[in-house]
Amino acid sequence: MNSHMKALCLHSGQEALAGKTIQEILLAGSEGRGLLLLPESGESIPVEVVHCPRPLEDTPVDIYYIRDISDQIQKEKQLIEYSHNLERMVEKSTRDLQNTLKNLKETQSQLIQSEKMASLGQLAAGVAHEINNPVGFVKSNLGTVRDYFKDIFELFDAFDSLEENLENGKNTAETREEIKKIRARIDLDFIREDHQAVITESLEGMERVARIVSDLKDFSHTGKMDAEVTDIHQCLESTLNIVWNEIKYKAEIIREFQPLPLVLCVPQKLSQVFMNILVNAAQAIEKQGTITLKTQIQNSFILVDITDSGKGIPEDILPKIFDPFFTTKPVGKGTGLGLNISYNIMHQLGGDISAHSTPGKGSTFSIRIPLREP
Repeated sequence: MNSHMKALCLHSGQEALAGKTIQEILLAGSEGRGLLLLPESGESIPVEVVHCPRPLEDTPVDIYYIRDISDQIQKEKQLIEYSHNLERMVEKSTRDLQNTLKNLKETQSQLIQSEKMASLGQLAAGVAHEINNPVGFVKSNLGTVRDYFKDIFELFDAFDSLEENLENGKNTAETREEIKKIRARIDLDFIREDHQAVITESLEGMERVARIVSDLKDFSHTGKMDAEVTDIHQCLESTLNIVWNEIKYKAEIIREFQPLPLVLCVPQKLSQVFMNILVNAAQAIEKQGTITLKTQIQNSFILVDITDSGKGIPEDILPKIFDPFFTTKPVGKGTGLGLNISYNIMHQLGGDISAHSTPGKGSTFSIRIPLREP
C-alpha cells in the first residue's frame, strides 16, 4: 500500500490488510466502481478500481489502482438533482406558456367577437330602419287587403240574397240592382288588378326581413366556426344586406364579379372583414360616391377588391392602418380594432389583406382568400 492508500484506510496499512483478501476489502467488485471497507470503523467509501495484472519475474502480480470518488459521487448526485430541478422548471414553464397561449387565444377570440358585436351595435339603428321599412308597408298592405276582403264579402252577401230570392221565386230585380251598386262602389275591377300587386309586394317585404334576420344570425354566430363550403359572392351580398343603411345614402354599389368556384372558408369571419371594409369605405365618402366590388381568381387565391371614391388615406398614415387601436376617427366613433382584427382574421384563414390609396381620389382594399375547393 502506498501512502495515499494508507491515508484512505486511516491505518498504517499492514494492520488493515492482515489476513484479508482484496475482494474482502472491496465490498462491491474488484473492477470499475466499488466500495472500500474501512476495517476499523466498519464504514465504506465509494472508490474507482482498476485491476492491472503484471508479471514480476516468474510470479504474476495483481496491481490495484484505487481512487476515492466520494466528491465525484456527491457532484453527480448534485448534477442529477439539478437536472431534475431543471426538468421540473421546464415543465412548469411549458405549462405556464401553454396556459398563457390558451388565455391569449381566448382573449383574441373574445376581442374579435366584441369588435363584431360592437360593429353590429353601431349598425343596429340602420338595420332596424331596413327592417322597419318593409314591415311598415306590409302592415299597410295588410290593412288594404282587409278592406278588400270586407268589400268582397259584402258583395258575397248580396249574391247570397240573390240566390235565396231565386230559390224562393221572389222578385230579384232589386237585389240585382243592389249588386251593381256594391260592385261599382267597391270598384271590383280595381281590386282584381291591385290585390296581386299588394300580395307580391308584401311577400317581397317579408323576404327582405327574413334575409336581414338570416344574415344577422349568420354574422353574429358565436358558436364554433368551422370551415364550410362558401360562395364568396353570396357572402359579399349578405354583408351588404346588413350594412346597406350605412351605404345607400352615400354610395352606389358597382359590381364587377367574375365567375368564382365555391371554396372552403369560415363565412362568419369573412363577413366581418367585408363589413369592416365596407363601412370604412362608406364613411370615407363625404357626400356621394361609388363603392366598387371586384372579384377575380389570381394564382391560388380569390382576390376581392373593395374600392371607394372617398377622400383617401394620407401616405404617412397608410402603413399604420392595420396597427391595433390606431384610428383617425373622433373619440367614441371608432375603437381602432376593425382593420387590425380584419388583418388577423385573414392571416388565420391563410390569406392576406392590403391597401393602397391616392389622397383625394379614394382607396382600395385587396382581400386575398385561399382557393381551397371542397
